[in-house]
Amino acid sequence: MGFIEVDQVVKKYGDFTALRGIELGVAEGEFLCLLGPSGCGKTTLMRSIAGLASIEGGRISVGGKTFSEPGFTLPPERRQLGMVFQSYALWPHMTVHGNIAYTLKTNKWPKDKIGDRVREVLELVGLPGMESRYAGQLSGGQMQRVAVARSLAPEPRLLLFDEPLSNLDSKLREHMRFELRQIQQRVGITAVYVTHDQSEAMVVADRIALMKDGEIVQLGSAKDLYEEPRTPFAADFMGITNFVQAKVAGTDGDTVRLRLPGDVALTGRAGTDVGGGADVTVAIRPEHVKVSAQAPEASGNTVRGVVDDIVYLGNLADLYVRVGEMTLRSQAVPDELDGWAPGMDVWVTVGECRVRTVAGTGVIEAAEEKAKV
Repeated sequence: MGFIEVDQVVKKYGDFTALRGIELGVAEGEFLCLLGPSGCGKTTLMRSIAGLASIEGGRISVGGKTFSEPGFTLPPERRQLGMVFQSYALWPHMTVHGNIAYTLKTNKWPKDKIGDRVREVLELVGLPGMESRYAGQLSGGQMQRVAVARSLAPEPRLLLFDEPLSNLDSKLREHMRFELRQIQQRVGITAVYVTHDQSEAMVVADRIALMKDGEIVQLGSAKDLYEEPRTPFAADFMGITNFVQAKVAGTDGDTVRLRLPGDVALTGRAGTDVGGGADVTVAIRPEHVKVSAQAPEASGNTVRGVVDDIVYLGNLADLYVRVGEMTLRSQAVPDELDGWAPGMDVWVTVGECRVRTVAGTGVIEAAEEKAKV
């Protein structure tokens, strides 16, 4: 049994069902991320855990205590949780000390312990000596850390993050996601984090609950979701993916022969039973598509192609290569592409394909360097 238990939870807004029988358990001390596109239900689920939204079906409990069920919603202030919002929600007329101390006062902390606790949490988030600053004197990253310190100050049992980095620039956002992860690990608090950014989720979370249309479509580690997506939606949402329709030409044990548009043949390995002649979708990550000017020594899963375009991205370059009747996206180090140009003939090698069928649709994932074909 998890520290947080979400059991068949249903949430409706009129005729619209925002949560459709959600089942989820979160272990004590775990950092769980609710990930998905706008409208998937991730914020509604977090609000339901926080007590900011009632539920029409199921049950939510924390530490064995019922927090929500139909007809009953324990008020947020009685749930012993902290919350960090997208907007920092700092009082502009209060100092950093005042913002944090206010939370402690509302939680009835002894007056003689408030000063020490404020200094302690500021040290924890890397802002020692900032007590006398006002919100207008802080950077975006500093304001977000103060918001985290304020949420942690009363020693909650659970910490909720509602897209806390959305207002920061990309460089600071990248830095802050590591900081939030480190703070959570140092404190050891159970945390639930909402975001639509898959790279953010992969950095901060122990596990990710990927949501779509009010349901959790896959739950697992970042590695699980990236390397073993169960649906085309999961494969696409967890990173850039080449999707190609194909047909299974034949099987031999766990080896699958695939026929792609333009009479391109590839070989993969079956993750589940796939019959000959089955129509499948091939999902291949760009990093698993290797492009070279010369024919590689190993010929497995290697075909001819033509460079369509090269897009410089700084530390990487995106290569768009036409193979048969399809265009595949690959990635390379720019220095390796000196002298390359659109129209150039190249060799394309695709890593081993693992084939599985999900809900009647085949999903084939390329897994780098494991090819033994």
